[in-house]
Amino acid sequence: MFSFQKFWSPVLIQIIYILGLIMIAVSAVLAIANAGRGGYGGYGYGAYATADPTLRMLMILLGSALLLLIWRVLCEAWIVLFSINDRLGVLVQRGEQQP
Repeated sequence: MFSFQKFWSPVLIQIIYILGLIMIAVSAVLAIANAGRGGYGGYGYGAYATADPTLRMLMILLGSALLLLIWRVLCEAWIVLFSINDRLGVLVQRGEQQP
């Protein structure tokens, strides 16, 4: 645990990714359930408030799909950064072994 030979970050990023997926899904379901009431608690703002509930649900689904894509790319970028560090460590070890 204290040697830092293996990073825990990729595993933690995967856990954070799954928690983010759950939060996005729950938020989307709650937003769709709330879409028929005209916005937030019966009160809406701007074009969202005047839109047809079906259109609001479509906007929620499209927004949630975009958010899922962004969340995936962000988590993959974090994992790539940590894998670059691991591979650089391997290259340094190879360089030290050669005369």
